Amino acid sequence: MSDSNSLPINPYAEIWAGDLFSRQKDATMLAAYIESIAGRPNLREDHKGFTISVDAEYGTGKSYFLKRLSRHLGVKHPVAFVDAWADDLADDPLTAIAATLSKALGPLTAKDKAVATSMKVVTGKVGNIAKIVGKGILKKAVAIALTESVSDELSNIINSEDEEKFKDTLQDAGTIFGDGLVDGIAQKSSTKLMADKIANFEAGQSAIAELKRSLEDLVRSIDRTTLTVPIVVIIDELDRCRPPYAIKLLEELKHLFDVAGIVFVLGLNSGQLSKAIKAAYGPEFDGVSYLRRFIDRQYTLGIPDLQPLVVHVARELSLDSARLECLQTKERGKVERHDDPSRMIARYMEMYGVNARSTFSVGDILETCLAVTAPNRLFMPVLMPHVIAKSLHINPGELTVEHVPSWKYVLYSDSFDGRYDELSPDGYFSQATKIGSSSQSEMISSINSGNRVATSLSEYIFNKSSDDLSHPANYPRLIEAVAHFS
Repeated sequence: MSDSNSLPINPYAEIWAGDLFSRQKDATMLAAYIESIAGRPNLREDHKGFTISVDAEYGTGKSYFLKRLSRHLGVKHPVAFVDAWADDLADDPLTAIAATLSKALGPLTAKDKAVATSMKVVTGKVGNIAKIVGKGILKKAVAIALTESVSDELSNIINSEDEEKFKDTLQDAGTIFGDGLVDGIAQKSSTKLMADKIANFEAGQSAIAELKRSLEDLVRSIDRTTLTVPIVVIIDELDRCRPPYAIKLLEELKHLFDVAGIVFVLGLNSGQLSKAIKAAYGPEFDGVSYLRRFIDRQYTLGIPDLQPLVVHVARELSLDSARLECLQTKERGKVERHDDPSRMIARYMEMYGVNARSTFSVGDILETCLAVTAPNRLFMPVLMPHVIAKSLHINPGELTVEHVPSWKYVLYSDSFDGRYDELSPDGYFSQATKIGSSSQSEMISSINSGNRVATSLSEYIFNKSSDDLSHPANYPRLIEAVAHFS
């Protein structure tokens, strides 16, 4: 068992340094829940392990969270981290999980003989299953068309692990036999075929039972070390894998690793993964219900406040924020100025549904806009929709308000009597785009008629040449200029 007195006063401070989305509280809750699982009595004979999904939209910091969650849990528990997408090409999730678990337990196996022995046994049992699965599938594919002797020869080739020789043999067999069966080649008798199938099935079931017993021994050996159960296996990027691989991984977790004391944490976007599975297996396939078979609990990461990340990116890029100017806004009855534009950048990203990952793209576009227009000021209420559209690779006219903002722009009258109009940011952009492209005489006429949008634009338009990229009417050209640097 672990000795709590040997732990630092705050072992999590370094892990969560720079936690811009305040995810440590999520990790703390998840860790408490996972630890409670280990102390529960097992009420079901047919289900002993436990699987939790961490569900989050793309670009909301899920991978960042899971990597730090693995370190957070690792303070007290053995933790293995699997990048499913990176292992997708190997098409062997069982081996990937076993290899990652072995690596994660490396420090313990180096110190504890019991853990080392248990892990070695687990690795051997995984190898046995891999052999049975591999041979069974390959023999099933060729046994119908080939004689017993040819089929056995192919199995001997597999056993020799000479993959190139096996491929050559299959090609030769295809040349000889063509698309159908060949006269003179006797099929395996139905009795022998069924006997082989039963034998393979029993061998497979026995291998699975042996693997589970070896995993149970591993769990017991861990609990006698400085760490405590459960063993946690975190699997990220499952929703980015090919659907067949994702399904294979989930099936193997369910059937091979269903052992008390082992908890799997799956990082995914359940909506996207279920759609991908449905697309792969047909419109009638219920991807949502299928996923539920493998997940005991779902933990949903909330949408983060983007402003801390925007501030961080602006600092890293050394944005000349003083040149990004804005109007006053009103939210929940409070009128406020915006000397720091980071809040307005975050607001526009949230309004148009831009995820956290795109913050770096938005910041880079703004940095380039400022560079090519220096030392002039840029007007955010007109510029930001262009920047957001560029980051999404669409035109400003294609932008859709995903989240109706709770704030509006404040447009004061010229009489300085404190009266003002309120206008939504997308409404302001629409009117400002039309007014900004009008002639100077039309602009003056609009101002004289009391148009407050025209009045707010005037200081960014007058005394500027028609080809000045800092002129709001020229922001489309400014974005085109930025595109040359991408």
